Amino acid sequence: MLANRSMPAAEVIPVLAYADAPAAASWLCSAFGFTVRLRIGDHRIQLNVGVGAVVVRSADTGGAAPSEVQSVMVRVHDVDAHRSRAVASGAGSAGSP
Repeated sequence: MLANRSMPAAEVIPVLAYADAPAAASWLCSAFGFTVRLRIGDHRIQLNVGVGAVVVRSADTGGAAPSEVQSVMVRVHDVDAHRSRAVASGAGSAGSP
């Protein structure tokens, strides 16, 4: 697997949308002890929590459907095999609903 230094090491990374990403990240750090790993402007902030991670991002959907606002990143070793298995199980492929 190629190393991606900008990606947290966790296998599953929730991406949470907030109206004010910097304020949300600050609160999560204060309330739950998360630490900032990486800031990308004011619209995307990666937080560490124990051996896990979470990404806080701007809730500006740019017209996207509400179901596309929240997401989960999953680290996979073989993206082609992962996609093939998902599509064979009925998941939509890129560009489909």
